[in-house]
Amino acid sequence: MGAAGRLSIRKQVLWGLVLSVVALAALEGLAVVFEKDAKYRYDEALGYRLMPGFRDERESVNADGLRGPEIEPKGPDTYRILAMGGSTTFGSSVHDEDAWPARLQTVLREAGHDEVQVLNGGVNGYGLGQIVRVLEDDYIERFAPDLVLVYSGWNYAAIEGNPTITRYRMKSKLSPVREGIYVSAMVRRLARLRKRMAHKALAVEKEDGDLRQERVQALEESFPPLALHLAELCRLRGVALGFVVYPSAMQLDPPAPLDAETLALANEILQVEVTTRAELLEEIAPRRDRVDHALGVVRASATAAGVPLLEVADAMSLRLDTGDGVDYGTWLRLFTDGAHKSPEGNGLIAECIVPMLAAQGWFPR
Repeated sequence: MGAAGRLSIRKQVLWGLVLSVVALAALEGLAVVFEKDAKYRYDEALGYRLMPGFRDERESVNADGLRGPEIEPKGPDTYRILAMGGSTTFGSSVHDEDAWPARLQTVLREAGHDEVQVLNGGVNGYGLGQIVRVLEDDYIERFAPDLVLVYSGWNYAAIEGNPTITRYRMKSKLSPVREGIYVSAMVRRLARLRKRMAHKALAVEKEDGDLRQERVQALEESFPPLALHLAELCRLRGVALGFVVYPSAMQLDPPAPLDAETLALANEILQVEVTTRAELLEEIAPRRDRVDHALGVVRASATAAGVPLLEVADAMSLRLDTGDGVDYGTWLRLFTDGAHKSPEGNGLIAECIVPMLAAQGWFPR
């Protein structure tokens, strides 16, 4: 091969390298553009926590790791309420200001109680085990609440063997630290894809009925002793404690007859595909049974622990009862799915909680 031929090959190799570098740079740029900030961080004791400073178009996490704006200093006259729970307290379907803890603060301050602060300690997926641990190890000392309100009972209560923690812990580890090769957004993305594939490969498929039974058993075994422990913890730390009896979209039966517009709304909110009231009732019944069972465990556990119950579920339906019952469409619009609330639903929760605080002698002081 002559000199001209060897030069041509070198040029081809060089151009190939240049094009490869350009392609990799383009992929890196796309990975940077589409990379989302990490919402969770790994935690050895809790499995995961919210990432301080996280922000998207709807949600924000402050520097203390709680949802919402930065926390105002606690003054000598401040009455601080700390709301604890999972995604329904965090407000996974609404903006910061429309989660029920934020709405509770708004309602109280509009009534002239400027000394009230309501902190949102909710974290998606958190059960009572995580709530108790983070209160005991961190939040009670750091935030010095006067009152803790617990909105829990559906998520797995125990920490050990909790599949929800496994899932969220996986999410918290899908954003590798930005060191070494992980300074590259593309490498980080590939690492996340690899971990997701590994997680799916290790997942054990179970029938829905098995999962439901596992959740029920875990709730019955774990919730009562955790409630007792939390009650004793708050008593020793001089903090008032209440459990919220939460509502669900399945709480009410659809009316007969059921018009087409309301049926379509029920399909959307409850995420079902039915064409008749009878089919809707068939879908609702087992879900409501599971919620009622969970609430039964919450009520029994709180009563045994001597913790006051805030019967928000009943209060909400009473608030909407016009004398001829509650309009089913109005009830459904309080929710974004079977459990999570719309801004209107969270606002009604807040309005129902306020007189209950006064009835317990917690507030106003």
